[in-house]
Amino acid sequence: MKSFELYSNLLRGQYEAQAIDSLVHFKSKNGIFEISCYESLTYQLKSYIDNCSYDEICSETNKNIWSEICIDGFIERSEFIPVIQRELELYWRTLYKEIKEEIGRTKHLDESKEESWRVFKSFIDLYNDAENIIELAYDFDETVLYPIAVISMMKILNADVCYGEYCELEFEAGNEWESIYFNNESWDLPFFYIRPYPY
Repeated sequence: MKSFELYSNLLRGQYEAQAIDSLVHFKSKNGIFEISCYESLTYQLKSYIDNCSYDEICSETNKNIWSEICIDGFIERSEFIPVIQRELELYWRTLYKEIKEEIGRTKHLDESKEESWRVFKSFIDLYNDAENIIELAYDFDETVLYPIAVISMMKILNADVCYGEYCELEFEAGNEWESIYFNNESWDLPFFYIRPYPY
């Protein structure tokens, strides 16, 4: 709250605040803004990765940032492919189990699973020629193979370093976010970042 008041010069009764995942939305007569910080974004990203939240990785995170992290981290094919394969096997095993429990039959998934493995085979064939593996996975299958490639990357690389790089690229590399600094405050406190809500 203090960070938004410092940024906007508004007092408590002049705005409304609502927490949404790693963001806090502020609504005032000047518009809607959102505030985040390294700590809250890291927590949210970690939740998506640890819980294999495929949909959220697709819709709530930035493919270009994951791609940059993958390029910087450089993972050998011999290390990356087996992890992606295990994650893809886990994805289908989990999906079959969930659908079996919900509706009792899974035959309708067979064709999608076979297609998924064909896509994975094509992905492997082009892996050596690709400069950007996350981008390649996205181009083949943005809803399954892409988030699985991101999850696999995070299992191989140092996750804490990757989350830090993601936050740095999200908040400081572009011009969407503006940093909010507190004068005469401890450097141990988190820095906050604000931007107009992207409708």
